[in-house]
Amino acid sequence: MYSERMTNYFPGPNFWHAKESPDAPEHFETSGVVQPPIHATAALYIYRYADDAAEAKAFLEYAFSKLRAWHDYLYRERDPEDEGLVYIRHPWESGMDNSPVWDQAMQRMHLRADQIPATTAPTYTPSPPRTVRPAMRTTASPTWSDSSPTAPTTRRR
Repeated sequence: MYSERMTNYFPGPNFWHAKESPDAPEHFETSGVVQPPIHATAALYIYRYADDAAEAKAFLEYAFSKLRAWHDYLYRERDPEDEGLVYIRHPWESGMDNSPVWDQAMQRMHLRADQIPATTAPTYTPSPPRTVRPAMRTTASPTWSDSSPTAPTTRRR
């Protein structure tokens, strides 16, 4: 999902054309790029190690249908051969954004003008490939949705 304040982010939502999908969210702009399905594991961890069992159970009950829908989507849309192995469409979906492991493969990619969506073609100039040093990488802290219950406090293990 994109923040309305991030107007200069590239590639933005218009580049991906995700809104053309009948399954695109109505109230949010998105790339359609997904992240590794670790949410269920995180929710289970919260449940197992929460200080308040009732609060943790309520959180898990809230999250379960959303987690189920997420996994259903992945197996329906990202396992075309029904092998039980979900594939990624973009390196960002690996959970290793900007990892050097992708450098060699990405450096071999060369987009032609007709492969760049028209909404961005006049202003898009590919940057030369470069390796991002570990010190230049950032990490983001997870945030909870305003509509979700607060994640229960957990004990460190």
